[in-house]
Amino acid sequence: MFRIPHFYRIEMSFEEAREFLTSYGGLLEGLERVQKAWNDHCASPDRYSDDDFFDQWRYEVNAFNVVSASMRPLFA
Repeated sequence: MFRIPHFYRIEMSFEEAREFLTSYGGLLEGLERVQKAWNDHCASPDRYSDDDFFDQWRYEVNAFNVVSASMRPLFA
């Protein structure tokens, strides 16, 4: 789950989040792509600010959180 600054939070349903992430080739692929983007951002020596990251990836990280929260009971 991402700790998204309040300014970048977007309310969306599970269906909207699923649709958005599956546009990257599948639900799992979408989740992995968002996680990789964050990991790359954190590891980059020339990294831009977290605000810039959330501005660029706001829909993806919000969709990631919605899907992750919905799937959490499956892995408990």
